[in-house]
Amino acid sequence: MSGYIIKRAILVTLDTYNSFIHDVHKIPFLGKDKRQSVAFYQEIQVFLQHLICNNYLYAKATPDDDPYTQFSPISSKLGKAMLKFVFEQSKYLCCDRALELIEKTGIIKRISHDYSKKKSRQFALSKAYLRRWFGDTNHAGYMQRDDRLIYLTTTRRRRNIDSLSEESLVQQALTQQIKVKHKTRHASRETVKYMKEVYRAMGGLLINLDKLRDYVPVNDREALAKTHFLGYLKARGCKLVSSVPLVVEFWPEYKLAKLGSRSFEQHGGFQAMKSQLKWAIFEGYNYDIKSSQLTILRHELKKYGIKCPLLKKISKKKVMNLFKVSEKVAKLLIYSLIYSLGDVKKNKESKAFNQLCHIDGYDRAVEIADAWREFTTPIEKKLKQLVDIYIGQSVNCPGRGLAIRNAVRQTYMINPKKQKITAKNLRQILSHMIQGIESQAVYETILDNPGVCGSIEHDGLVSTQPLDWAHPYLRLKLKHYQ
Repeated sequence: MSGYIIKRAILVTLDTYNSFIHDVHKIPFLGKDKRQSVAFYQEIQVFLQHLICNNYLYAKATPDDDPYTQFSPISSKLGKAMLKFVFEQSKYLCCDRALELIEKTGIIKRISHDYSKKKSRQFALSKAYLRRWFGDTNHAGYMQRDDRLIYLTTTRRRRNIDSLSEESLVQQALTQQIKVKHKTRHASRETVKYMKEVYRAMGGLLINLDKLRDYVPVNDREALAKTHFLGYLKARGCKLVSSVPLVVEFWPEYKLAKLGSRSFEQHGGFQAMKSQLKWAIFEGYNYDIKSSQLTILRHELKKYGIKCPLLKKISKKKVMNLFKVSEKVAKLLIYSLIYSLGDVKKNKESKAFNQLCHIDGYDRAVEIADAWREFTTPIEKKLKQLVDIYIGQSVNCPGRGLAIRNAVRQTYMINPKKQKITAKNLRQILSHMIQGIESQAVYETILDNPGVCGSIEHDGLVSTQPLDWAHPYLRLKLKHYQ
């Protein structure tokens, strides 16, 4: 007796899939709660798939004059546990169970349970239906066919399935445009109102699909990213801009971060793509804000009269030369000023230290972290003074604590009466405020250039036209142009 129900999907041709799904859905769902019909049909699919494997694909053939395959057993206990819509009594279900309905169509034949011999009920499949699904070839020949592209899955019914070639994905992407739905939860009313204006002012992002088609991935990860992005375009939908070259326009969906007010593209689209592929396929202008967070930090210290001459010595090149590190490590150390008050802790919880270990190994990472901490100790004291000023500017919300609002008016809540303000709170407050200023610079540019900006890149923007930039002290630089 089989001790389990086979659930693994079978790779079949498109014709087999369509015929099978058609016959499964001819079985009526006799119940009032139509919401459960999806599970009903899924379990029928699993049941028949189990029999196809046991009685046809991986079993010896019965004589030609026998209209059914060989029989295989399924115990009542196993059947009720795994496929209740097929085996459980109808009085315990929201509908008539499927077993008798399947048998009535002629797809299966069963031998009832024999109590005296303690034998489970047994099932055979109709050869007529098997020929409808798999054709006249024998099962061994069918399993060798190279046009088996679709899995006989247990998911909901699908129609008009095509092979997932790049061409078909592009065709499907151009047949629809999904309405953009941005998420601005966990933000104050002022922030939500502001962000809705920002998102409304955004334009589309232009992608050159000829360049995407011709792009040769350097590894499996890039190949997967290329395929994933095509699937993403298919799901989102896009508009044809040019046929030669093939350029399309699509509109990313964003969600607002709880901390810092950055916008993250939902579903892992263009924003999350690796740089090499990303900048090879876009059409337009890609801008970065030059040393944005470090520049903001210097300006904030100067604004509140906090003198920190050591901070002037920090730049990417100076850090590289002073600590004998790569550009990547230098950026990591500079970011730690914003996200960790300059303290790169030597433990597993520290993302910065883990990245250092990955780049340079544990021993070298410890050496760099110790040297950096000694160098930045005076800066850390100044940054804590800045955070104290931010806390002093907070608004008291009765019953909730103190609301610290950044440049986008998004709040960071702390309650000194109920909790001690920890080092983690101090790091998050500094990050929240500095990122808020950076995000405001990006968002104000979107509002000043309506219908032009197609992608938000945290410390930059992608646009279809040159941008007008009006920030008082941050500088914008053009990084890529297509």
